Amino acid sequence: AQAQVRAMRAKLEDAEAAYRTAMAEVAGRFERMQEALAAARREAARGPGQGLPEGAASFEQVAQRSLDAQEGLMRHLAGIEKARTAETSQAQAARNASPANSQELAALRAENQALQRQLGARAPANANEAAFRARQLEADLAAAEAERARLASRAANAEEQLEQLQQYMTHNIASYQKEILNLRRQVAVSAHRSTKT
Repeated sequence: AQAQVRAMRAKLEDAEAAYRTAMAEVAGRFERMQEALAAARREAARGPGQGLPEGAASFEQVAQRSLDAQEGLMRHLAGIEKARTAETSQAQAARNASPANSQELAALRAENQALQRQLGARAPANANEAAFRARQLEADLAAAEAERARLASRAANAEEQLEQLQQYMTHNIASYQKEILNLRRQVAVSAHRSTKT
């Protein structure tokens, strides 16, 4: 009985370590997604998604999909946490049971093993699904970042062209104004000469 309790403790400690690692990784990804969403919102606030090709997702749409997927992952991890807590409490109860309650102890152990099998059967599929979603979110974010870079390049080119056009217009307006002044002087001189004669 003591060997089973020790084995159960070891399994629970391993599961808890794996759970904490997964939670830290998901929390890190969630923070990165939040930062990306904030950056996308700042970028969107600078100007609406002008020039987006038809069918392209805006930064807000990509960021919202990312947040939705992250929230789904967080809900899944919360479910795993509940199952882990239930198993831990059952294991603690099994350790504290007296030999007089051996039937109750056996039932609790059987229930604990059933829960561990159920959790073990679900975890790889859900972990694979979570990893797939995370990869897909990272790909979506990379595509959005590439689109943002392309649009930023187009905006820089447009600003440069606008500056050149403004310089051209300023130069031409100044030369036209000089020409107008010269013509006015010539008209005034001509008018003055015609009045003298």
